[in-house]
Amino acid sequence: MADLCACADRKGLAPARDLNRYATGTRKVFYPVNAVVAMKDNSLRDQNDAASAVVVQGKNPYQSVTLDRLDGSGFLDGTYASSSASKLRVFSASQTFVFDRSSDGFSETMAYYYLDYAQRYIQLLGFTNVNNRQQVFSVDRSKQDNSFYRSTKKTITYGTGGVDDAEDADVIWHEYGHAILDDQVADYGTTSEANSIGEGFGDYWAGTLGAQLSGGFQDACLAEWDATSYSSTVPPCLRRLDGTKHYPESVVGEVHDDGEMWSAALWQIRAAIGATKADTVILQHHFDLTHDTSFDQAANALVTAAINLGYSASEVSAILTILQNRGLTVAL
Repeated sequence: MADLCACADRKGLAPARDLNRYATGTRKVFYPVNAVVAMKDNSLRDQNDAASAVVVQGKNPYQSVTLDRLDGSGFLDGTYASSSASKLRVFSASQTFVFDRSSDGFSETMAYYYLDYAQRYIQLLGFTNVNNRQQVFSVDRSKQDNSFYRSTKKTITYGTGGVDDAEDADVIWHEYGHAILDDQVADYGTTSEANSIGEGFGDYWAGTLGAQLSGGFQDACLAEWDATSYSSTVPPCLRRLDGTKHYPESVVGEVHDDGEMWSAALWQIRAAIGATKADTVILQHHFDLTHDTSFDQAANALVTAAINLGYSASEVSAILTILQNRGLTVAL
């Protein structure tokens, strides 16, 4: 697999640590991100979970990767992820998890791999206090074309309607974004704007992680493999990160739609100051949010976090300008 970027220490953040330990294994996943990105082919379709659906002219999107941090139990249980909420779990005494997409074991393996990837990246940014736990998930408890994070149980459920949601790392990472915010802010999400920010962050988080691996292919288009079951756009996208929505006139009261204002602003900030600094300040500013935070409050917290992290005047100015151009009020 591609190496995660090792990042310099940031003011107020702990240094990165090498956390590789426990058992290792091998597994087969769509790499990078999902079948469409791996094949660079927007014509792929689910075909009722057929293994042949993603094989084109003898080429396929699977890649064998090394699995670290397993606990040695033979199940997909490890430091940062566990499939223990799934009903029919795969087991391998030799830690070998090699399946094609016709098996739920493939979705289980995908979810474990990409959740582990996400937390390892957070650790390399210097955060040891951002959802630093075993994230429990299921891949076979919902037949709906929907996935969700449940704050009361701290679990993620990936649905199997259409393309199985855990076949797409963008969906895996989006739901993990909700777990991140729930971990950083007590009782997060009690208002429409707070929940819209949560959806926007989840989209951004999927996009910034996917862009590490994609080679630049359709980075602003989220979950293009999952979206083949319902999207009529070309390319098919769950949502995009490059929209032009403006506050407050674009607010419609639907959290996924309204979240596109926040995700697009964060995506612009990433382009302006670089992925590492953007990801760092975005995670850092969550600590200053409240359960009922507003778009304006989040914007102020983001600029303040950049200042406190010692970002340059030009970087702070870029963040401020992007947020203000989205219609948000920042009072320094």
